[in-house]
Amino acid sequence: MEGEYIYGNEVLVFTPCGSKETYWIDISGWVHEPLINYYKANTEKPYQSIYVSVRGHMHDEFTDGFAADYSGIFHISEVYSFAVNIPKECKKYNISR
Repeated sequence: MEGEYIYGNEVLVFTPCGSKETYWIDISGWVHEPLINYYKANTEKPYQSIYVSVRGHMHDEFTDGFAADYSGIFHISEVYSFAVNIPKECKKYNISR
């Protein structure tokens, strides 16, 4: 799955390409560490979106805490690639298109 990833203070979210839904991320530290390191070294402003290609699935469970503010929980089990530039065709869903 491909989409936009945002990391920050009390924010850890994924929006699949073309979706209007944003999900709280559930991810193991060893899977997440290279992505966090890249994000911190390559973003210029807080809460900047970057492009990611990942393997994962939606969790079908009750959300609370920070996750309650989002469409659900998305578990990432593997990160294939990431880049600062988000492909034009992977922007968030926009009803005016």
